[in-house]
Amino acid sequence: MKLQPVAIAFPLLLIAVPLLAQSGSERAVGSRLAQDYEALRDRPLFSPDRQAPARIAATPVATPEPQPEPDPELPEATPEQAPQWQLIGVVRSERLRSALFRVSYDNSVFSLRRGESRDGWTLTSVEPFEAVLDSNHARAFMRFPESQ
Repeated sequence: MKLQPVAIAFPLLLIAVPLLAQSGSERAVGSRLAQDYEALRDRPLFSPDRQAPARIAATPVATPEPQPEPDPELPEATPEQAPQWQLIGVVRSERLRSALFRVSYDNSVFSLRRGESRDGWTLTSVEPFEAVLDSNHARAFMRFPESQ
């Protein structure tokens, strides 16, 4: 059986036409540049109004404020001068520094954040195992009680 020239040329034509239809400026999808897709970015296909989404401004990252060092000029408080509180807990995170105290004479519990005051004592520093309190005349280092 002899093949007709048309039967041979037709499959070649099916392969050649798409290749010839591509101009030199068209690229395969994998080799396209970002600017080739500007129309899709400006008018998204799957957005009902075909409007580009509003640009979202980057929110600045909050940097933790530097901790002021306790004033070195204050003398350490004597046991009589120091507040009659017992340190029972500390909270230390990027955003929060606080200490939890128990009042010795009435067993009430309260907390102070760094910079807050009570009975003339201001919480100036919170360390893993102690809290530093300053008053006008002295500095008290409140540590966790010894285990018994």
